[in-house]
Order: sequence, then C-alpha cells, then structure tokens
Amino acid sequence: MKDIISDNRKILVILLSLLLPAALSIAGLSGSSLETKRKMRQINARRLCMTGLAGENTPISIKGFSSLFLNNDALNANEDMLSYLQGELGSAAKDADEKSVQDIEEDLDWWLRLYFEFHPDKNQGKHAQLSSTLAKELESVFFTYASVMSNSEEVQGELIWAVEGNKSKTIKRWIRTYLCIEAVRNEQKFKAAEFSDGKTIEYHYALWTEFLELFVLEHCKFGLFPEIFSSPDQASILISLFNLYDFTKDSDLKRKVDILITFILADWSHLHYNGVYAGARTGMNFESSDIYSQSDKWRYYTAPFVGSSNEWLETEKDVYANDFGIYVSATTNYQLPDVVLATALGKKPRKSFVSISAYPANIIEKQGREYLDKDGKKFLSYSYVTNYYCQSSVIASPEAVSGFEDEKKMNIASDAFENIMSGLTFQSSPGSIIYPVLRNGENEIREYNSLVSVQNKNITLYMPNRSRYPEGAVELIMSSGLSSNMRLSSGWKIFKTGGVWVGIKGFSPKDGQTTDEGRWANGSRLIFDKEKGPVAMVTGLSYKYKDFEAFSAYLEKQFASIEDGNLTFYGVNTDKEPAKIQTDLQDSERPSVNGEKPSLQREYLYDCPLIRSKEGSGILFFSNESKSMVIDVVKDIISES
Repeated sequence: MKDIISDNRKILVILLSLLLPAALSIAGLSGSSLETKRKMRQINARRLCMTGLAGENTPISIKGFSSLFLNNDALNANEDMLSYLQGELGSAAKDADEKSVQDIEEDLDWWLRLYFEFHPDKNQGKHAQLSSTLAKELESVFFTYASVMSNSEEVQGELIWAVEGNKSKTIKRWIRTYLCIEAVRNEQKFKAAEFSDGKTIEYHYALWTEFLELFVLEHCKFGLFPEIFSSPDQASILISLFNLYDFTKDSDLKRKVDILITFILADWSHLHYNGVYAGARTGMNFESSDIYSQSDKWRYYTAPFVGSSNEWLETEKDVYANDFGIYVSATTNYQLPDVVLATALGKKPRKSFVSISAYPANIIEKQGREYLDKDGKKFLSYSYVTNYYCQSSVIASPEAVSGFEDEKKMNIASDAFENIMSGLTFQSSPGSIIYPVLRNGENEIREYNSLVSVQNKNITLYMPNRSRYPEGAVELIMSSGLSSNMRLSSGWKIFKTGGVWVGIKGFSPKDGQTTDEGRWANGSRLIFDKEKGPVAMVTGLSYKYKDFEAFSAYLEKQFASIEDGNLTFYGVNTDKEPAKIQTDLQDSERPSVNGEKPSLQREYLYDCPLIRSKEGSGILFFSNESKSMVIDVVKDIISES
C-alpha cells in the first residue's frame, strides 16, 4: 500500500478538512478512556459467553459458540452442534441436497464464524477446537452452498448496483458465498473441484475477491445502499461485514472492508451524543410506543464497542444473550477508530448543527434488470442535531424510488424502506420519541416515501404523498408520557420533555387558517385524518424559551396560508432565520425552502461539520474537537491524527 496520495487527492483532502470547523466540540474523552473501552470489550465478551452458556433457553448456536470460546465442555458442545446441523439438513452433510443447504443459509453466518474461529488449523489456540468430524461436515455444506450460489456470469462489476428485492440480503448472500469458498478452497478434497459452470474453485475465489473489492469502492464513492439505515433489522449487514473482515485471507480486501465498516459506523455515530444512540438511526417498537429501541439492532450490535457492561450486558441480558449478532460484535477483530468512538461517547457541550447524508434512490432499467442509479438523484437524510435532541426527516422525490408506473416496480422492497430516518428523538430523555408515519385507512404506512417531508433546522413539515396515497393522512406516534403533559395554545399542541419544547399543529388543506386538531388513538398516536392536511412540528430548547408563554410566543410567529392548492408556511427557525416553505398540496412535488427546492443531485454524500465526503471521491473526512480521520478508499488509507 502506498502512503503517498496524488496531488489532486491531497488538495481534496485539504479542502475537506477546511470545510470542517475545528471549533465544534464533541469528544472530551482521553486516549486512556478509549483504550479502557476496548479492553472492556474483551472482558465483556467472556462474560457474554458465560451468560449465553448459562441460559435455559439459549439457542444451540450460542451455547456451542460459548462453550468453545470459554473452553467449557467442548466435547459435548461439538456433539450437540453436529446433531443440530444434521437435523437441520435432514441427513449427513455429504448426502444433503442443494435445497436443504440453501434452506439453512440464514444460519451460515454463525456456522462460518464457528468454523473459522475454532477450526484446529485456523485458530490461535486461545479457545477450544471444533471437532474434525463437525469441521468436515461444515466443509461439505460450504462447498455445496458456494457451488450453487456462485455463478460466474452474475459476479460482474455492473451487478453491484443491481436490485433484486432486499439489497442488504443480497449483499449478505454475496459475503456468505465468498466465505464458503474461502473456507474450503485450500482443503485437499476441494482444490480440484469444479462448480456448476465448469470453473475451478480458485477461479471463483479470484472473481469474488475482485467483485467485493469493487463493491466496497463503489459504495464508498457513490453512497451506501439505501436500506442500510432504513429498518432495524438491516444492522445485520454489520455481522456479515465483521465476518468478512475477520476471515478473508486477502489483505487488500480486508483493508477495504475495514474502510467500509468505518464509513458505515462514522455515518451512524455522528448524530449521537453523550452515549445515547438516538437520532435518525433509532428503532421503535410499533406495537407499543413505550418499548423504545428494543428492535433497533444498530443500538445493540454496536453496544460492545461503545457501551459499558451495565448498559448492554446486565440491563438487557435476555435481549443480548440470545442474539448471535452481539457475539460477533463482541469478538470481532475490527477496531472502531478513536475519533468515531469518541464522537459517539462525547460528553462536552457542542454547537447545534445540520447534517445532510445522501443515499442512492432512483432505479433505472437496463436490459430487463433494475439497477440503483449511482449517478442519479439521491434521497437525503436531513438532521438537526443539538445537545438535547435530534430532529430528522427524509427529503426525496415523491416518485422515488422508481419512476416506473407499474406499482410492482415502485419500490426495491417495502420492508427494505421502513423509515426510521425521520422523527424526533430526545438525547436528554432516551425513552421519548415522536415518529411520523402515513395513515391510510386502517393501515400505518412506514415506507420512507409515504410522506413528503421538508425541514429547515428545527422546523419540519409533513404532508401525505398524494401521488401514492390520495386519501392518506399524517400520523405521529409518540411515547405516551409525552401526551400526558400536553398543553394547548392557538391550535398548537405543546409538550416539554428533557429540556426540549415541541409544538405540533395540523393545518386545513382548504385555507391553512383552520386548525386540524387531530385525534388520539391508544394514547400514543396523534392522527390528522379529518382534514388530511400538512402537519408542522417545531422544536425549541428550554434555555432559549424559559417557559410555556415564551415558547407559545415563538410559535405564534409560525403560520400558514393556502391559495389555489399551494401551501405557504411562514416560519422562523430557532436561529431567527426565515423558513418560508412552499409546496403544491395535490401534486406532491418537492417543497421549496426560501424559494429553492433542495437538490437531490448532491455534490457531497455527507455534508455537516463532523463528516464530509465529496461524491465520487472515495475520501471521507471525519473530525471532532480533539481528533480527525481521513479515509481514502482508492488508496486504502485510514489516517488518524
């Protein structure tokens, strides 16, 4: 790897660093504190395995892993896992058919980790070993799976952006296939074996290595795949990437995977403050709005890196002990860079800032296949971040993702676009949340493009996407504790929690003057389905607005008018700047702010005081008060200072 960056790239790095103000205060953690966090992860990994081993209802996968990791009753653990594997396959692995092997592909992530971590020829002797019988059975499974899934015609660079259902699931399948090949390619039994396309296993290994390197390069340059933060379950992509980082034998690929994981976690961390993992990445249990973030795997797959044992190992023992992903996070060799870790944990007060992140959104069709248009319009995650709360929205073309008239082609996959990139989370009161969805009859639609959103710092306006849901209405799901302290002023519903004021108001789409009071359902859902008009959410900090009267007076400055089906919302943001929002209520066009529509053709993938990356460059600059980091995926460089 060369350490010298070309002159042009060096200039770009300097420009990016100048655009990130050094005055923004985030970190406040010493190097010794960060090192303590890392050492605690190793200690807590053992404690986690002890918890998993002791659990009465612990899955066999976790019991087996924990037994070998702790070198505790390894003989019985190997026998139990062998029986479990053969039971899942319905036969010994060498006799298993292709279908039965494909049926267990969701288990392959942990079988692969078990194999590489504890194989007698592959581990370092720190733990117990996999029995030779179980190792051979797994090798047969891996070869069968790889020979079925690895089609050389499908491992082509242009297919990195192809869309077939849930993109994250496709990526995880790619990684499993590659690691299955990695596991068996040097075993004597398979060295001369050919796959179904007549190519050798070594040919496929080289093909997949090159393909995955290009996959990392493309997404670091043109944007992370849109599902990455769109649903709590998408965090499982981290588990596959940790496996790939830990077990690939190709040093160039390993370095690039290191960079991709760091890209993802830098994006994930920069909206967080004081160890509270909130912001636009927060999950929510929709059956009960008071069950906060229990389904948010981003929160607990990153817990071993950033949380103390009391935060993740003791207080939610039952949640963590039975999810294999947490065992991967706890034992991976990947190291979170100091600057990213410090940003997620930083406790010092900081200035409020706006963050805009861009992700590929539009789909184009080529030769009968659908592709994400890496050079086309993006959808934007817009966040206003303070020391007390994070207010976020998705800004996108109302027709996104597709533009195809055929409804079946409209989305990549509905479950891949469950929108957790919008709403209000309170970093000073982690149990509280306000989350927007679209109410369509009796259904709650959570796809990110079901609502048309527009935001200017602390002011957000939500409107039903009429092009998709002509009878839709805005619904706000919130923690029940918020509604209990609600007060009214001039049509505004006003809440206060954790030093934050929140004002919510529905407007009639007929004249803008009439207030849509909305209705409450189950004490936690505020539904504006009478008028079905736009809804404004305006926030403020209690140190700026000392009491209810002061915040009410601020809200009085926000009003709307409607003429010929066009809404004009006259707002004043918390920095006393005008926020004039205009939109057509019927055509669901993108709203304008102060006369300009937010551009979806972005110059920067990340644009905020902490993180910046120019589209197409592959260079990411990440900074806080005391540390900075430059990533260059083209040159394979991660440099901290």
